[in-house]
Amino acid sequence: IESDFIPGGVIFDTDTNQNLGKQKTWGLNLSAQGKFRNVLGGRLSLWAHYDWLDGELTDPLEETSIGVPFASNHKLRTGFKWSRRGLTLSPRLYLFGSGVGPVTDPDDDNFGVKVPAYRLVTVFASWKAAQTPVEVYLRIENAFDERYNNIGQGGSSTFLLSPQDGRWLQFGLRFQYQ
Repeated sequence: IESDFIPGGVIFDTDTNQNLGKQKTWGLNLSAQGKFRNVLGGRLSLWAHYDWLDGELTDPLEETSIGVPFASNHKLRTGFKWSRRGLTLSPRLYLFGSGVGPVTDPDDDNFGVKVPAYRLVTVFASWKAAQTPVEVYLRIENAFDERYNNIGQGGSSTFLLSPQDGRWLQFGLRFQYQ
């Protein structure tokens, strides 16, 4: 198709999108946090969040129903931050349940495909000497090098299982100006 938008340009592919019908969802969110002093000589903050989501997306054209697309049914995020004399340690754990993509066509290869559950651990540590403007830090994302996927579109030109990064490290220096 020749383009009127860009002189001499060619449109390679076009897509159309439409709303799919009705989606009903229900769920629960729980959170807890606490702060404590004098834990191993420092301060400790704990936190946890749990989400539960259920429901269905009904496509009247295909006469099909799937779970809530792009969402895990269960999510748990928890961690803590411990600080003492310029040293900070903050690990986090994320647990995500399985989920489904948005494919409602039963003839599509991605119909009913679930994205597997996964866990992630992130660790952050830093140290700042007293009376100095410099802080040294280390951040480890996906500390156990978990191979996992997020939910993608699952169309003819996109992934349903979208691969995510493995372990990565970030080391840095921070300077604070007054």
